[in-house]
Amino acid sequence: MLFKFDTDLKKVVGKLWRRHLRAKKRTVECISCFDEVTLNNVLRAPCKHNYCPSCLAALVNESIKDESRFPVRCCKKKVPTTRVLKGLDDQSDVKRALLAKMCEYATPQSKRLYCPAKECSSFLGADSSFKSQRVPCPACQKVSCKWCRRPMHEGSLCVEDEATQQLRCAAISEGWQTCPGCRAVVQRLEGCNSIMCRCGVNFCYLCGMKMKNCRHGQCLRVNAS
Repeated sequence: MLFKFDTDLKKVVGKLWRRHLRAKKRTVECISCFDEVTLNNVLRAPCKHNYCPSCLAALVNESIKDESRFPVRCCKKKVPTTRVLKGLDDQSDVKRALLAKMCEYATPQSKRLYCPAKECSSFLGADSSFKSQRVPCPACQKVSCKWCRRPMHEGSLCVEDEATQQLRCAAISEGWQTCPGCRAVVQRLEGCNSIMCRCGVNFCYLCGMKMKNCRHGQCLRVNAS
């Protein structure tokens, strides 16, 4: 009888241990908060790291604050957007914010329109998507000008504000250059004359033209003193 009891006990212990192993395989550790998360409730990045829903939401929120950190990455590897969206099924607010930023960041910077009201600054869309000069903001109802990107000015020509005009005068006197794409003023501190602007346009610091149209011909090989 004792032998039979020992055999039965071993069977029960073995069964419980196998059940424990199966249960353990269905959970993984979140790389961020170190909590155990069930496999059906986790995002697995290409680098094999796992994120629980709350840590994934935090990762997404950080990426949409800074375009240089977008899209979502882990260990410098891009996480497929479809996988991220699926992981945000229970985070509707974060999901909407991500979808909005995907649309914004997919638009070239030189083509983007933003609400000029400082308290709003909502992304309005690509300038080419608006046929009229008047661009209303759905968030604050303010109307901006498609051409100069400032508040709408009925009956007057588009002009840059005084601060921008002063900046452009300073750029001329200091020898700074203006991006031919987004019109941002650029000061080169070091390196060659081939400038890659944050809007994605590659231009020559000497002549201010896009590199493919550069009239110097050797701008890539010429360094300013």
